[in-house]
Amino acid sequence: MIIQSIQEFHEGDSISKLKLLDVDFIEIIESVYFDFMPGISSKAKTLFKDILKKNNFLIDTSPDSGLGWKIHAINRHGTAIQFEFGNSANAMYDVLKMAHLFRLGIVKDAIFILPMQINSKLIGSNIACYEKLEKEYALSFDLLFDTPIQIIGI
Repeated sequence: MIIQSIQEFHEGDSISKLKLLDVDFIEIIESVYFDFMPGISSKAKTLFKDILKKNNFLIDTSPDSGLGWKIHAINRHGTAIQFEFGNSANAMYDVLKMAHLFRLGIVKDAIFILPMQINSKLIGSNIACYEKLEKEYALSFDLLFDTPIQIIGI
């Protein structure tokens, strides 16, 4: 997948931090390929998780057992990665989840990977997209949370 846009909030330069750890995150993301179409959400997440697992990320962990939340991928330094290819409301919920886990000290920073709006429309209606999450974070969540995040559009 070609990364089309990246937006950082609260010094959320996770990609640069990952490069310092000998993980070229851009290369990892761009090595995954799939066609945007209905029903691709689960397959896309699996493809990303498989390659991250090969790069020493823990997959589908539940760090806060009291709530049962899962993080799609997290490394030993606390960089969490969430893939948002489903319903738009889930992306907002995951922002809240990352903010909570950041406050608990479980997550140090977060990366959200979403399709660009043009690609989300190929998956279906009301699918999370980069432009919407970036706008909503900038206009509201940025004032509420101090979680270092990067939002990546593919």
